[in-house]
Amino acid sequence: MKRIEELKKRYKEVYLWEDKPNKIYEKHSHAYEVRLEIIHGGMKLIIESQRHILRKNSKIVIEKNKSHEAKISSKGCKYLVAERLK
Repeated sequence: MKRIEELKKRYKEVYLWEDKPNKIYEKHSHAYEVRLEIIHGGMKLIIESQRHILRKNSKIVIEKNKSHEAKISSKGCKYLVAERLK
C-alpha cells in the first residue's frame, strides 16, 4: 500500500488496523504521537473532551500523552495507524 510507505518516512510504526462494529476503547493515552487515517467505516473519537467524528478519508493526529477514547461505528472501521515512537 503506497500510503503506508509514505507514512513510514515520518513514523516509526505504520500498520493497517480493523475493528469490529461498536467496539469501545476506554480512555487511555500513549507516550508517543499517533496518526489515524480512516479507510472504511468510522468512529467517534474524544481527545481530552473534544469530540471528533471520523469517516472514510478522515485523518487525525493524537498528540503524545493526550487522553482519548473511541467508539467504533456500527459498520466497523478499517484504518491506518502511524506511531511516532521516540
